[in-house]
Amino acid sequence: MVVVFLLFTILILIIISFIVKLVNLLKENNYEKTLSFLHKFSVFFLVLLFLTYIISLIVIITNLNTYDYMFILLIEIVFRFYFFYLIYIESKTLFENLHHEAIFISQNVKSIKKIALSFLYLALIEIIGGLAIALLSILVNPSSFNFTLETNFIVVLFIIVGLIMLITSMILEKAIEIYEENKLTI
Repeated sequence: MVVVFLLFTILILIIISFIVKLVNLLKENNYEKTLSFLHKFSVFFLVLLFLTYIISLIVIITNLNTYDYMFILLIEIVFRFYFFYLIYIESKTLFENLHHEAIFISQNVKSIKKIALSFLYLALIEIIGGLAIALLSILVNPSSFNFTLETNFIVVLFIIVGLIMLITSMILEKAIEIYEENKLTI
């Protein structure tokens, strides 16, 4: 529990430092510095999020009394790694397009949709993994069957971020249509 509190405190401090730095950069009105900072911070944040997942899985694995769950957790790690990598690649593409001032292009819509779907798939993986572990524990020890429906903050966060990104991609898609029409009328 102390480890979780410590990680949460570190995360809050990182978010506060991010906001302070971003506000200072926005006051300078330097687009290049702001974009560079956002790119570096997004890479750092994705790596930190992935490491947090790995650490939490290690804690879960060490606290298990049986190795029956190991296969499910390893499958979850593989899928999580794939989707985090996909989020990283698509974020990198978005930052490169922003750097080249290519904003109203369909590649950005595709990248944002891939990021949104990756977050939604991460939530789905978390839910399916929890259900699989519950079913496996029922199969291993049927006498200890106790059904409870729980979720964690990460699932809710992934769903919210995924939905917001999906809506953002739809807005950008409509903005591209308007931009193309305006280019033709001028």
